[in-house]
Amino acid sequence: MKKKIEAGGVIVSDNVAEQVYTSEEILRYISQMKPLTKASIAKYSQAPSLYEPAYNTMNEYERGVAQLFIEKGLLVYREVPIGTNGSTADFYVYNPRSKKGKLVEVTLIQQVYNPGDRQPSHKTRKRKGRQLVLLNATGMPFVVLYKENLESIRKRLNRNLF
Repeated sequence: MKKKIEAGGVIVSDNVAEQVYTSEEILRYISQMKPLTKASIAKYSQAPSLYEPAYNTMNEYERGVAQLFIEKGLLVYREVPIGTNGSTADFYVYNPRSKKGKLVEVTLIQQVYNPGDRQPSHKTRKRKGRQLVLLNATGMPFVVLYKENLESIRKRLNRNLF
């Protein structure tokens, strides 16, 4: 039976404890960040230099989704921390018209696997599962865009998004 983790609570996975940030802590952190712009997204598409760590890049799906959100007039904040051991959500997307925001996780993992589909590694599945528990525990609204969702967005927009 799975134990429900509350915001501010602790999740233990692989003998590593991680405290989940509360929604207030996450929003306070976001208030100190600058939203992405089209120009700032472009810098993430460049190959990292010797002095810039590889984790500072975005894959083409993350870039495409961020660009789409910005084009729609939304404010996009990147790599929002959700736990004390470095766990992050890909984005926090804020709609200034409705004054509402949501954590967004972009993943190339499929939501549903058919027989014969290539499965992600056990390590990847475990990490994503832990991340979903953390996202849920923050108490903030969130959405996970799986590979199927990303492909559907690309097809519906009929453009070379990613």
